[in-house]
Amino acid sequence: PSYLPPLNSLSSIILSPTKHLHPFKWRLRTYELCLHTPLTLKTSSYPPRPSNTPPPTTYPLGPKPTGSWRCVACYETRYETMNFGANGESDACGHCGRTKEEGGWTIVKHYKELDESGRRRVDRFESKFLGVLRTRFHDVDVEIGGEVLGETHEGK
Repeated sequence: PSYLPPLNSLSSIILSPTKHLHPFKWRLRTYELCLHTPLTLKTSSYPPRPSNTPPPTTYPLGPKPTGSWRCVACYETRYETMNFGANGESDACGHCGRTKEEGGWTIVKHYKELDESGRRRVDRFESKFLGVLRTRFHDVDVEIGGEVLGETHEGK
């Protein structure tokens, strides 16, 4: 079952901004992470987490972005509004009007900085082959000619 996630836990992973640098080597990329914010937790309908259930990993939010940024409040409602929350260098979101503190912002982490659950989500999205294999063999990784799929193998 799903429980109320803790603040700054992983909500969703946005496609890698460095995909063009490593087209078939997704484990060498960075990923934009959308974390749960006070605003998104306030609107969620999950039951509270029992005390005997371990909480998911949380990530430090870090300093406010100074350049372009993505509004988490807008990104979380992207399928209803078709607004993906991308903003320029302003302090307020150009779509919902919330400040960075109110709406939240995404962070960027390297694949190796993700927890096990996050890495599995990326693997499942980037490699359908690996995703299918892991439905039966949970910890499988694939080597082709001594190269690990997603790290060194070109995947063509």
